[in-house]
Amino acid sequence: MTTPGAADSALLNQILTTLTSLGERLAVVEADLKTVIRDHTKDLDDHEARIRSLETVAREAVTRSELDADAADRAVVADRKANIRIAVLVAVVAVVNIGVAWYR
Repeated sequence: MTTPGAADSALLNQILTTLTSLGERLAVVEADLKTVIRDHTKDLDDHEARIRSLETVAREAVTRSELDADAADRAVVADRKANIRIAVLVAVVAVVNIGVAWYR
């Protein structure tokens, strides 16, 4: 028969072994949890950076009415340049015609 002290000691050793094993498993779970949290935080930071970037782009975006107004302004400038070219061409032709008429 085993003595009561030996049985208690064996039981205590078994409890200690179980607790040690449980502690090791908890350490592994804790490390895994820290890794998951770190990765998730990194993903959140990446998403927040993308959101901030999109918000900046949205603030700087040009509206359709602004584009239309700019296109109209460019058309007016192009029309003015074309009118000036035509006026210069007409003036040159007139000068040439006057020169030819005077020469005859």
